[in-house]
Amino acid sequence: MILLALIALATALAGFDYQVTERRLRKYGLGAELNPLTRYLCAHVGLRNGLLASIGVTHLIWSACALYYGWTTSYALYTGYVLHDGYVRYLSLEMERDIDAIREKCQK
Repeated sequence: MILLALIALATALAGFDYQVTERRLRKYGLGAELNPLTRYLCAHVGLRNGLLASIGVTHLIWSACALYYGWTTSYALYTGYVLHDGYVRYLSLEMERDIDAIREKCQK
């Protein structure tokens, strides 16, 4: 039961990661992405397919292995990592909003 709750939380956070990354790449371009695999896939197969492959497939592999082998502790660590990554994504969104507000004030 705990494993299913962890998978649900990690899936929601992976969806948040997908949305934030897609928004950032549409706004700033591929140069804004630090992950070379994501940058490569998005450049060669398109933005949505590249993000789905780099974020979605990784999450799917972790989730399938956790369910098959019963890796509750390992998946808890993975969920903690994804939770921290989601928090960093949230902070980057706040920073982007602040930068946009400063940019708008400077243009006035």
